[in-house]
Amino acid sequence: MILSRYQVSDDSTHVSGDTCQYHVILIRYHVISTTYRVILVRYHVKPVRYQTISTTYRVILMRYQAIPAMYQTISTTYHVIFTRYHVIPVRYQTISTTYRVILTRYHVIPVRYQTISTTYRVILARYRMIPTRYQVIPTRYSWASHWGRSTPTRAVGPLQASLVDEDGDGGGRGQARRQWWGTIVAAAGDGDGGE
Repeated sequence: MILSRYQVSDDSTHVSGDTCQYHVILIRYHVISTTYRVILVRYHVKPVRYQTISTTYRVILMRYQAIPAMYQTISTTYHVIFTRYHVIPVRYQTISTTYRVILTRYHVIPVRYQTISTTYRVILARYRMIPTRYQVIPTRYSWASHWGRSTPTRAVGPLQASLVDEDGDGGGRGQARRQWWGTIVAAAGDGDGGE
């Protein structure tokens, strides 16, 4: 069948039939050889394509396996964002509470300042009254000498230690008052007897 396909007519060539057949066989051999080479190249290409397809499949499989990991990462990120969103109102409430505490303390400071100022004024008023009380002692002492009897004059200092005790145990201002009262009574008696 192959020979019948590639028969060369005697009209188209001037060579003998055997030579023509030889040339036809040679051409066929080249064609077969070329076809074999093409097939061989294609055969060698097929494993390369198979490896490429296998690599592509592995890449696709890795990407498919990576999708759940990405989903877990996205879910974790969502939970973190959601937690931070819930934390923001808590922080705002903490800041608001802290602001209220600071504001309350700020309002307490003027109240404490007013209390300290009032206490200072009371202490200052009491301190100013102390010299007034000690000025009464020389006045009473000099008042006793006006009854006609001379009493021994002695300097009575405003901060004399013997005039501070008023409990009547024999010292201090209590004893001085009893001495003044006795002097006043004696002066009054001498004044009446002398008349």
